[in-house]
Amino acid sequence: MKCSLKGGLLLLTVASFCSRGHALALQRLPFPVPAAVKGSITVDGNNCVYAAMGKEDAPLIFLVHGFGASKYHWRYQMPYLAEQGFRVVAPDLLGFGESDKPITQYTPELWVRQCAALMEEQNALAKKKDRKAMVAGNSLGGYVALALASERKDLIASATLLNGAGKFANGMREDDPPKPGPSPIDNMMQIVSDALQRMALTTTFFYTKQPARIEQVLRQVYIDSTNVDADLIESIRRPSDDEKAAEVFYRIVSRTATGAITFKDTIDGRLAKLDPSFPLYLLWGQQDPWIRPITADKIQSIRPETRRVNLPAGHCPHDEVPTAVNEALVQFMAEIGLSPTAA
Repeated sequence: MKCSLKGGLLLLTVASFCSRGHALALQRLPFPVPAAVKGSITVDGNNCVYAAMGKEDAPLIFLVHGFGASKYHWRYQMPYLAEQGFRVVAPDLLGFGESDKPITQYTPELWVRQCAALMEEQNALAKKKDRKAMVAGNSLGGYVALALASERKDLIASATLLNGAGKFANGMREDDPPKPGPSPIDNMMQIVSDALQRMALTTTFFYTKQPARIEQVLRQVYIDSTNVDADLIESIRRPSDDEKAAEVFYRIVSRTATGAITFKDTIDGRLAKLDPSFPLYLLWGQQDPWIRPITADKIQSIRPETRRVNLPAGHCPHDEVPTAVNEALVQFMAEIGLSPTAA
């Protein structure tokens, strides 16, 4: 491992292997993420922290992390893509990382507003009001990327899902009538159920925030655990020290598991809102034990024109096989005419 100083920013250089098997030197962000590349904006009264690298007016790549992770999870993408001539921005979604953890309802709309506000701020800095970005997201971030693409076509040129999360419609139709509201008895039962669930999830939270448990989970979803290191583990553990972290964990997990869903919120509904010519890409770790390749298969069955690259990785291909992911993202940007030379 080597260290280098570029533009006042300390970068770690590590050996990584691309899909063709030869070694390449990849720089990565150190942890904690240096102040030199961090910024923040206010959205809905909440402080939203992000990392940004590259020239402000360069073609924009917007990276969205998954559940429990943060901007640091893009540690191998940000230096490389900036070096290739892109502007690279990675937020901490509200409820995660260094961003505020408000006691609120965590919905796709909340994160879409946050990401859109940050993109608009970046475009204002670049004096490029009409600039569109590629948005790429992993796991929960993949769903946020898809939601952002479906809701803010004025900001998004293409979307790349890396083992993206989300629920399919499974027979639900767009014109299905809304479900009837709960009765008073149902409400009482829900209060009791919520209390029990909150106790169980709080216990789970304090168990899962332990470094040994974090490492154990990561090793289950990284097929090659070489990059499961102390910095990654600490980047996941540290935000859990926030006094509101347990309540946020409960609100996100309970809503994801039991919350009502409309057709609009399904993957099918999000895909239906995309223009037929919209460039949608899938980068899929084929050995993901959580979000299996059948999810990518189903997306392609709904939208056959979707471009897909299979990767020898688990749930987090961007951190497990970063060289392959980096090369694919650069290629996708070129395909949609957003390479630095075309800008």
